[in-house]
Amino acid sequence: MKRGGRPLPRRLGPVLVALLGGLGCGVHAAVWVGGGPRGRLEVTLHYQGSPERGRFARFHVRLVTRRGVPRALTVVVKTASFTLSSVTLDAAARGPMWFDAVRYPEAEYTARRFLMRARGDLVTGVLRIKGVARPLDVLMSLRRTARGALVLRGRTRVRRLRYRIGTGPWARTRLIGNRVGLAFRVPLVKAGA
Repeated sequence: MKRGGRPLPRRLGPVLVALLGGLGCGVHAAVWVGGGPRGRLEVTLHYQGSPERGRFARFHVRLVTRRGVPRALTVVVKTASFTLSSVTLDAAARGPMWFDAVRYPEAEYTARRFLMRARGDLVTGVLRIKGVARPLDVLMSLRRTARGALVLRGRTRVRRLRYRIGTGPWARTRLIGNRVGLAFRVPLVKAGA
């Protein structure tokens, strides 16, 4: 190794290699995972003017922290696991006019921007549903438990028609509102622990 045309001392070469290798792998990085059934991913929509609550039963969360600070978040949701209190709506939700779970079995949210705020982190990411990707902000908080695990909480609102959720007769917002609330609470453990 040379710097300015002069060779570096022999002892310094291995130190630099180790340092650069460590930076590439992410020094002090930790990976946290969780999801259903221990976690909750709840949905609130308005059906004929009345609030209707549902949830996704199957989803997986992966959070990367560095020195305890969130750096990357990925949430993968199985669309066929969506349930409401109505059997009729459950069947419609899996069909082509809603999530089209056969063609699009997963929805995904990925984020790498975290802005610290007093009420929680403002997370900026991209939500992909039915092949449609749109930016989405999520208000998130992270709490460490007494046992060293983490609990991830958050909420956001999604405009379903931007993702082609509820087409045809379901596109009428008087029947089902366009704005849908999402709220989650997910216990996380270190990957491999």
